[in-house]
Amino acid sequence: MPIRLRRWAALAVCFLAQCLAGAAWAGVERLYVLNCGTSKTKDLSANWSPGANVGVAWEFSNHCYLIKHSQGWFLWDAGMADEIAAQPDGLPAAANGLLTLYVTKTLAAQLEEIEVAPSDVHAAAFSHFHADHVGDANLFTKAHLYVQAAEYDAAFGAEPQKFGFQPALYDKLRANAVTKLNGDHDVYGDGSVVILATPGHTAGH
Repeated sequence: MPIRLRRWAALAVCFLAQCLAGAAWAGVERLYVLNCGTSKTKDLSANWSPGANVGVAWEFSNHCYLIKHSQGWFLWDAGMADEIAAQPDGLPAAANGLLTLYVTKTLAAQLEEIEVAPSDVHAAAFSHFHADHVGDANLFTKAHLYVQAAEYDAAFGAEPQKFGFQPALYDKLRANAVTKLNGDHDVYGDGSVVILATPGHTAGH
């Protein structure tokens, strides 16, 4: 890269760092990235790239994000079910045997390490309601939910299985307070936690 371009790139990085540092006042005090499972496939082409990468093994990392905001604890995603940790060889997740789920450390244990109880989480949102993102959702019965209306209706409607959802994983949340969204949403009104609507993978992704 030419020296002039390198200088511009360095300035851009510095500017971004300053913006991020300056945004700390907005209310976010800390962000925890939690290990919420791993999925391994023997054939990437089976579900993710039909016709390409045939026979290529792949590993996907699954993360949950816990935000300490000045107004309380906010959780994004609830990962794979903690019960999977009891199966060291993993949980087969596809009839063809090509996908296996693994949990090496439970979400409950990680929360305990940072001295946060599930009941401390005052707000939560899930990217969507597939099992690898709501596996431990039932822990958070005290949280105010932020869910796209289309996703909520699919998950809690008459035929959740039609959408690939497993209601047993999140059924305890039926009584939770919920804000049904129809598009992007600024959770705290300060720009620090913004949910973006990206439908397609599911109705209310």
